[in-house]
Amino acid sequence: MLSYKSILISSIYVAPTAKIDINIFQELYNINDNCIIVGDLNATLSEMGSKKTNARGKQLQELLNEGLAECVDDDSPTFEINDYEAKLDWILGSQPLLSFITNVETHPTIGTINGHKPLTFDITLEAEPKSTSPRLPLNFKEAKWTKFRSKLDQQLILWNYDLSLNSPLDIIR
Repeated sequence: MLSYKSILISSIYVAPTAKIDINIFQELYNINDNCIIVGDLNATLSEMGSKKTNARGKQLQELLNEGLAECVDDDSPTFEINDYEAKLDWILGSQPLLSFITNVETHPTIGTINGHKPLTFDITLEAEPKSTSPRLPLNFKEAKWTKFRSKLDQQLILWNYDLSLNSPLDIIR
């Protein structure tokens, strides 16, 4: 089982007229290299389901080629308006974290007029169960203090007052 102290999940938006800034991805990986980056990159790649590759698609391909991120293998169109559809929204991440992503689904638009479709996915990571506290929950109001005091007095009578205690182990002896 792999162990992650933390995972960075980031959402990115790249405007249709902007360039993909690879430095942003580098900065995110510098924060935490166990990361998942999702968002509207406005990047189309013909290899991933779009009709053509645009300038941001070429930049995304550069990013993928550099090994800075990998892409979830899903070519479903994530944007649809009128007769136009393309994959503009992406799920990127680092390995091996990306390999835990399953059940990627592209859903119909939900009450939006912008044409972007919601994406959902599952991440299956096991967490170490937290150990239970060694402390016992005690209800002091319910304690039988008279009986406790009597038992304590009996034990103290048996105590060897000449015994010196230098460590916790001396109590057991």
